[in-house]
Amino acid sequence: MRTWGGIFLIRVVNIVFSVIEFFIGLRIVLRLFSANPASVFVTWIYSVSGALLYPFSGMFTDVRFAFGILDVNALIGLVLYGLVFSIITWVIRMLAATPGNSVVEERHQVA
Repeated sequence: MRTWGGIFLIRVVNIVFSVIEFFIGLRIVLRLFSANPASVFVTWIYSVSGALLYPFSGMFTDVRFAFGILDVNALIGLVLYGLVFSIITWVIRMLAATPGNSVVEERHQVA
């Protein structure tokens, strides 16, 4: 059985990583369909996601299609952020599990 603190922490981490992956995913879609970078919204999405993708910038070149650009670095960032999220969640679950109750839940018998 997990503690309430562990469950809360997992939910917070889930929200943070969901927002990160939303911005990166939106960047991939906008670049793939050649969104106008002069648009205020597109510029804002590119700046937010660019900050999140800074560690992955320059790893690979973009793949160009007739209709847009596939941002390979953003795809790698999306996968790696997902992997980091999974590892952090696993660590929180292991730390929040009470000894002896991590695999089997307690059953209370009614007298």
